[in-house]
Amino acid sequence: LPTIIGMPFERLGIATYGVYLLHPIVISWLQKGFDTFAVKNSFIFVPLVIVVTVGLSLLTFKYLETPLIKLGKHLTKTMPNYSGSER
Repeated sequence: LPTIIGMPFERLGIATYGVYLLHPIVISWLQKGFDTFAVKNSFIFVPLVIVVTVGLSLLTFKYLETPLIKLGKHLTKTMPNYSGSER
């Protein structure tokens, strides 16, 4: 795929786990906000849920998942091998 088309899909692929985990929280938060301000427009709600969920998912990937993945790789490299076989 051309970069202009492929890049958004690549970013969405990175965000999918976060979307899976965060979408119920985002829906709940936004529903409470819509109820608080008596907003009844569902045409705004659904796109807003999508944008906020994907945005938060990309942020959590960059600032939470990526550092933890790096830490896990570092820790497993420095761990002694207890299986009795050489690495």
